[in-house]
Amino acid sequence: MADGQLILSSGINANQQGLDADGIGERLSRQRDGVALISDRHFGVNALGHYYAINQLYPLLRKTSKIPGTAPGSVRIVFESSEMHRFAPGSEDSKERGRGVHFGSEDEITEGGKQLGPVELYGRTKLAMILYGKALRDKVIKKNGDDIYV
Repeated sequence: MADGQLILSSGINANQQGLDADGIGERLSRQRDGVALISDRHFGVNALGHYYAINQLYPLLRKTSKIPGTAPGSVRIVFESSEMHRFAPGSEDSKERGRGVHFGSEDEITEGGKQLGPVELYGRTKLAMILYGKALRDKVIKKNGDDIYV
C-alpha cells in the first residue's frame, strides 16, 4: 500500500491448479456421487487472500482518508481483474449457465459438484473479486460515509 492506495492483483493464474496448503481446499475437496468438489488455490489466494488483506488494512485506509489535506477520493482500493470472470461457473455471461452465482452455497459455486477446470476456477476468483468490491462499496464504505474509492 502506497500513498493511500491498496492494489490487489491476483497471484495465481489459470495455469496453476492445485489445492490450498492450509487445509481449506482439502476440507472442501471431497467426493459427492463420484464427483470431486474442489476449493482450490485459486480461490484461496486470489479471492480469500484479497478479502483478508482488505480486512487487515481497511482501518489504515480509513484513517488515511481522514488526514487533513487528503484529497477527496485519493484513498483507493483497486482490484486488478480481467474478462475472465465471464468463465466463472454460473456467470451471467455464460449462455449455458446463465443463472448467476452469488457464492451462497457449495452447490451454486461448483454447479452441483461438477469438476471444474482451471479456467472456470480462475474465473470464479475474478467474479468473487468483482462481487466483493461491490459489496465493500455498498455495505461498508457508503454505509459508514468513508471517503474511499473502490
